[in-house]
Amino acid sequence: MKFIFSIFFSLILFASCQEAIKKKPVQKEEPAVVNTSYLYSMEPRNVSNNLIVKDISDLIGYWVGDFEPDENDNLIKEFMETDKSAWKFYKKLNLSIDSISGDSVFGHSVVSGTRRPLNGNYKKEGNSYVFLLLEPGDDKFDGKFQFTINENDSEIVGTWKSFGKIKVFSRTYNLRKILFKYNANNALESRYIDGNKMKENKLKYEDEEYIEESYFSTSELVFDYNSSLKELKIKDVENLSKADIYILRNSIYARHGYSFKSIQLSNYFQEQSWYYPVKSDIKKELSALEKKNISLLMRYEKNAEEYYDVFGR
Repeated sequence: MKFIFSIFFSLILFASCQEAIKKKPVQKEEPAVVNTSYLYSMEPRNVSNNLIVKDISDLIGYWVGDFEPDENDNLIKEFMETDKSAWKFYKKLNLSIDSISGDSVFGHSVVSGTRRPLNGNYKKEGNSYVFLLLEPGDDKFDGKFQFTINENDSEIVGTWKSFGKIKVFSRTYNLRKILFKYNANNALESRYIDGNKMKENKLKYEDEEYIEESYFSTSELVFDYNSSLKELKIKDVENLSKADIYILRNSIYARHGYSFKSIQLSNYFQEQSWYYPVKSDIKKELSALEKKNISLLMRYEKNAEEYYDVFGR
């Protein structure tokens, strides 16, 4: 009887285990678990001035470059070739390595004004450092960064893969270390032209009408002012175009390394030799003069006429 009971109990236990196995979720790679307060406190620590990596400590700092859709993937390549707005998916990446302890690595990424914490690890393979860094996973655009850099090299090469289902789920990047420092003297070097804001003007010349295209763009006056150095007066601002005011205001943020969400602004400031998109929040870094100028510019920008400066055909 005891023997029969033992067999019966074993069968029940086996069935229970089988049921537990069925209910057990499939294990998958989990995103990093990171304290969100890190987003507002962490920056690179003990950054060396070496732009060529001689030692693991030289990797700490800002690494900036193009963050492009991975066209080696056929799905992404097809999407990029058929979607007319695909150009919007070409971005700039700041991958910041903030600290390294043992083989553990802590950092953050900044893309289009969004800052995400990173943690993971690295290993040494020959003369190469191989990294795997994960974003938290609580945002649909989070993913994992895998990259390699060799000793005596100055360029990080790697891939990014999203955790979730998004259009551009895989990206590539080639990044170089930069030594960012705020400089109020940085001046605008080119005009701003928004190709998405165009209007047609009907003009008449010698009894003949023709259409002239014009774009939302800055005038030459925008080069006369540095809104991080000089206190702007009403007389300075009231005769500026809306585009002039718009760029003078955003140039303040650009000098502080702000990473713009606007593709148009991001592309424009990347034309300036001094601009690096490394910050997602620069409010606490603004000077009293800059805050005063921003307030004046915003007041006039709100009410300025949507002026279009002629910029050819």
